[in-house]
Amino acid sequence: MSKGGSSPTSSTVTQTNLPEYVSPFFERELSRTESQSLQPYTTYGGQRLADFSNDQNAAFQGVRNLQQPSQLDWATQKTEAVGAQQPNYQPQTFNSGYQAGTPQPGYQPTNYSQNYQAGNFNGGGYSPSSFNNPYSNPQAYNNQEWNTGQLSQYMNPYTQAVLQNQQDLALGRFNEQQKSRDAAAVANGAFGGSRAALVNSQAQRDLNEQLGTMQGQALQNAYTTGANIFQSDQGRNLAGYQANQQAGQTAAQLGLSAQNLGEQSRQYGGNLALQGFQANQAAQQAQANDMFRAQQGSDQSRQFGAGLGLQAYTAGQQAQQTQGAQNLQAQQLSDASRQYLAGLGLQYGNLGLNAANQAANIGQAGQTMDLQRLSALGSVGGQQQDLNQRSLDVGYQDFLNQQNWDQNQLNFYNSMLHGVPVSPSSSQTQYGGTGSMAQNIAGLGLAGYGAYKAFGT
Repeated sequence: MSKGGSSPTSSTVTQTNLPEYVSPFFERELSRTESQSLQPYTTYGGQRLADFSNDQNAAFQGVRNLQQPSQLDWATQKTEAVGAQQPNYQPQTFNSGYQAGTPQPGYQPTNYSQNYQAGNFNGGGYSPSSFNNPYSNPQAYNNQEWNTGQLSQYMNPYTQAVLQNQQDLALGRFNEQQKSRDAAAVANGAFGGSRAALVNSQAQRDLNEQLGTMQGQALQNAYTTGANIFQSDQGRNLAGYQANQQAGQTAAQLGLSAQNLGEQSRQYGGNLALQGFQANQAAQQAQANDMFRAQQGSDQSRQFGAGLGLQAYTAGQQAQQTQGAQNLQAQQLSDASRQYLAGLGLQYGNLGLNAANQAANIGQAGQTMDLQRLSALGSVGGQQQDLNQRSLDVGYQDFLNQQNWDQNQLNFYNSMLHGVPVSPSSSQTQYGGTGSMAQNIAGLGLAGYGAYKAFGT
């Protein structure tokens, strides 16, 4: 652009407008939004944090006032005093003055010689024999089963002849009755007709059923009778087999009884030989016992003499032991007296230590109980402070809800308007001639204002 005159320009302005039925609502929204934005900040004048409760302050002060229990100082002093004590007892070495001597019994026991030697018994010549049981392998019984192959052997051979005779008689009666039926049909004028044929057919069917029944009953009776005869034969065969087995068992038992009698006889002879051997051994043992008792008598006499010498030696030793024991007892009494005095001092020290420990425990227990009471008091105070804090939080939240009420309502109103379907209208205006920069800016501002009004933002 030169510094001289301006060149002619033209411009087109497009203006977008909202429909008239929604324009007032958007205008009022803009007015309310501007008014809301100019509101000054409101400071909350209430308390936000709850103060410590009286119980909490009392617990804090109680903890500050706690001091070391006086019992601990006393226990420390007492323990140091007991530790500084020195026992006055020194043990002495006991000397009874008794020296034990070595006894000389002068007795030497003799060795006993046993002349008895036990003999070996050979059993008297008895040796048990083995029994041979002839009845060791009993035969197995062959049990036959009833089948159709045995049917012809046990059925009555005259069954078919009797059945044929019965069937012939039935056919004879049928033929005689047929003549009567034919005569009746002729008399009625129905011979050769369908009614006569129906009567004859019924009579023939009855005859066939009668013949079949005769044959079934005859064969059933013959089968049943044959099976019963077969069962009777099987029973007789089993009884004979059992009798043979019983006879074999009886013979085996008789043989075993005979062999037992022979064994008993040979055992009796062996027992007699054993009794003779035992009698001989008893005589030899009695002689050896007599010799042993004689040697015991001689040995006991020498033991008695040695025992008298040992009693005299023991009496002298006891006298020396008694003098030594008296000396030892006197020395023990003196040492026990000094031990007693040292024990009294030790007991006094132990009593002092026990008292110091109890005092320290009492002091610690008292301080622990104080801390527990202060902790419980602080816990109760904490609950009170928490309740007060909740009340302050409720008040502050109510204040925020009151402050944000207008803004929340305006947001709700704005969301409702933007949910309404709106189709804005637009118009264009053509400007010609020379335009200055100010006019161009004014045109842009007018276009922007139209767009702002159209969309409400």
